[in-house]
Amino acid sequence: MSVSPVGALPARGIALDTYGARGSGEEEFNHVVGTAGSDVEKVVVHDPGKTVHVTLQDGRWTAWWPDGRLEGLLTGTFTVTFTDGSSHTVTAKSLTDGG
Repeated sequence: MSVSPVGALPARGIALDTYGARGSGEEEFNHVVGTAGSDVEKVVVHDPGKTVHVTLQDGRWTAWWPDGRLEGLLTGTFTVTFTDGSSHTVTAKSLTDGG
């Protein structure tokens, strides 16, 4: 599944570029890829039963986790930590719905 951010990304914002699932059975996993504003220091994905720390570099981030759902849906939250140490939580739905 693919999501296209609209407009410029704020310094404290994240956007979801694509997400989904791959594989089957024991080899199944979910994945997410996105962009992050300049003040974003860390992103953690909280999908039901999973807590995944994303890899974040140069404004791009990605994560994957095993035992995902075949349909690749995201139903949890993302915790975004900023360079000043504060954090904010957003729902996966707000990212997959484009805002």
